Amino acid sequence: AFSGSTNATLCAESPFVGRHSKTHLMTAALNASNFFQPPQCWCQTPGFPVGHFIVGRYSGMAHWGRTAGIIAIRHNNQGITEVLLVNKGGKMLDFPKGKRSRMKEELAWEVAWREWYSETGLSPEHLNFLMPQHVFIDAASGCHYFLAMWEGGQGCPQQWMPFPARAGDNKPVTTAQWTPIREAQSSEHLGKLQRMILTRAEEENQKLMAFVPSMGMPGVSMPGMGMQGMLWSPPVDNYNKMPLEASPEAEEPFDIDQTTAAGSLQPSLLETGRSDEKFDCQSPEEETLTGWEVGALLMRHPTVLLGNKPECDTVEKLLQQGNEAEKSAIMRWMCKDLLSAAEDQCACRVVQELLKAPSKSDGSMMLAKIFPYTDRLLESQHGNHVLTKAVEVAIPAEIATVIDKVWRTGAVYVAKHRFGCRLCERLIEHHGEDHAVVALLNSLALSSVEMCKHRYGNYVLQSMVEHGPAGPTKKVFEALVPKMGEMAVHRFASHLAQKMLQVDCPPADKLKAAEALIRDSSHPLAEIAANRFGNFVINDMLSFLTTEEDIDKDKRVALVEEIREKLNVENEELTKTEHFKSVKATLDDCWNTLQNDEDQEG
Repeated sequence: AFSGSTNATLCAESPFVGRHSKTHLMTAALNASNFFQPPQCWCQTPGFPVGHFIVGRYSGMAHWGRTAGIIAIRHNNQGITEVLLVNKGGKMLDFPKGKRSRMKEELAWEVAWREWYSETGLSPEHLNFLMPQHVFIDAASGCHYFLAMWEGGQGCPQQWMPFPARAGDNKPVTTAQWTPIREAQSSEHLGKLQRMILTRAEEENQKLMAFVPSMGMPGVSMPGMGMQGMLWSPPVDNYNKMPLEASPEAEEPFDIDQTTAAGSLQPSLLETGRSDEKFDCQSPEEETLTGWEVGALLMRHPTVLLGNKPECDTVEKLLQQGNEAEKSAIMRWMCKDLLSAAEDQCACRVVQELLKAPSKSDGSMMLAKIFPYTDRLLESQHGNHVLTKAVEVAIPAEIATVIDKVWRTGAVYVAKHRFGCRLCERLIEHHGEDHAVVALLNSLALSSVEMCKHRYGNYVLQSMVEHGPAGPTKKVFEALVPKMGEMAVHRFASHLAQKMLQVDCPPADKLKAAEALIRDSSHPLAEIAANRFGNFVINDMLSFLTTEEDIDKDKRVALVEEIREKLNVENEELTKTEHFKSVKATLDDCWNTLQNDEDQEG
């Protein structure tokens, strides 16, 4: 004698109990408790134990095969409970089920989802699992059945022919049909063990419903989905893509009495293996299968993506092929552990893909989980990309948290940071007119001289000059114009000097920068021309003087003449360098262009 199935399980694991004794022991325990939670089974997910309701004579898991299926029920518009059955030829019916692929280490629920779509053609997103932590087991074969409620509406007909038979399929499904559950339980066309399993599933579901009357239909709670331990169950109206197209009659409320063969298990229909009601649908090979793949993905925890490039590639493909509801479901799933994904080398790409085109509510939910950790993501090699992408898609009202974090961390520190400079650039490019960003940029402009020569800080100033608001940009010019000669020969600052002569800013500001560069006494123009960095700055200045029509032409000609004089030197050490020769060639072209323009005007 023993008190329950737990003690029986411990005995069954003991090496001191013989195989036959274990079988008798477990059979007695199951008869006493009607429930068994095995220590090892292919349906078990780490951290999410699944219990077994075993129906039939139990002979040990060693005799079980790796098959799984779904017992799906629905309530029609007359309140009759129906179960979905499939016919694989002949007269016998069965639940949608199939074997695990030999090429993949699939879990039971993954096989069940795949076979549901393969044998019925219906999208599994509309299945709401009623008892997700329990499976009903065919004791003889070990087939695992999950109980689910179909919430796809009444657009699905009573009977139809799913996909055409695939090559190599020994038992192709000829028809799928919704049948009143009472008829199924008493029909000779459904196997005895299947009828027992259906009856047991209905009994356990009724117990569950009686236990939670205030909740109504229980939600889905499979591993790794939804909020507060509840799995995501998508609203039907949000779906704009179904694997099957509803027939014209689907818009009319169907009457079970109006369908002769649809509502009953008539042998004449089963013998034909055909149905007058068909769908125009693609074959499984042509269909993308994003429906069940998304569902299978959402049953796991988002940490499955961490460091898993193939899995991340699959999710990115689902995001590209899926509809808006599927993308929204993946987004809510990722939000369960968004920070870990954002900091991972592989998963951060998935997060960035999600941020590209989110809905207003989903996007706000993601941003609310990203922005509070701005200071942490700034230091992350991969998280900074997620942070900058989030800034790109955010609206001005949502970046207040980011601005506050930047102030607290230190604006100049962030601007000079290896990854923080990218954040500042995105703020300038996408939120430059926001008053909080303008205040931040005014503060950075005061440190322009310090930042212009910095390895990363110069990028922020370049972005301010090119995309920033007028106020901070003018302050940058005022601070750096006197330093043009010094900047032109610096490895990092020279890029900023080029940008100051290239961008579409007030011509008067660029003219001041050109004059300062030409007349800098501490850095002669000839030495700048022969410098590996400075020659690019002078070439950009000559291009500006050649094409800028908003500046008086005589003024431009005078400056070019002044440049010619300053570059007319006899120092062979300078004039023989390739950099100096490049500047001289550009100067000659500039001078000829201006002279030709004068001749045409004359």
